[in-house]
Amino acid sequence: CGGIFGDCGHPGILVAGCANHGEIKANAYLQGVGGIGGVLGYDPGGAHERHNGVVIGCANTGSLDNQDTRTNMGGIIGWMEEGRDNKGDAAVLGCYNKGRILTMGGNGRAGIVGYVDRHAEIQCCISFTAPDYTNDECNLIWANEKGSYYIMYNYMTGDYDRSYADNINTSNMSDPATFPHLHLNESNSYWKMSNGDPH
Repeated sequence: CGGIFGDCGHPGILVAGCANHGEIKANAYLQGVGGIGGVLGYDPGGAHERHNGVVIGCANTGSLDNQDTRTNMGGIIGWMEEGRDNKGDAAVLGCYNKGRILTMGGNGRAGIVGYVDRHAEIQCCISFTAPDYTNDECNLIWANEKGSYYIMYNYMTGDYDRSYADNINTSNMSDPATFPHLHLNESNSYWKMSNGDPH
């Protein structure tokens, strides 16, 4: 269940430059619920898959609501299938989430990706999500993972103690120096400084 696609169970998928601003609500167990996509990639059944799904330069501002504690929820992707040991085979790059994640807790739930499978990559993303009162982890970049992964150069609001993301707040979001790895306003960057924070 997702704002752009639901279950994208095929390899070789590229989703770029998409945005969701609508509410997503599901009152049942789903493998993944995400602002852009629910499930990204194909499950090869134990093997590792090349070119198994990439999301680049996407944004979500719509709220996600699922109270089934078994459901994985992410502001961009709910469940991210595995790639191989090469970067870029399964990746979420240059994305941000501003949507609330309404959940009673349970399985993976995070600002960018709820569940990360093996050999996945998450880079240069921002989670602006304020934690919901029922869940103090919803501003994280990722929540659950099963194997090796590449997660770096990410940012999140709040001061929750978790690796792979730098904490930011409203007082420093308008300063480009807060985001040294995003290459703001450069021609090769996904990111521009706009309305007081990166977009």
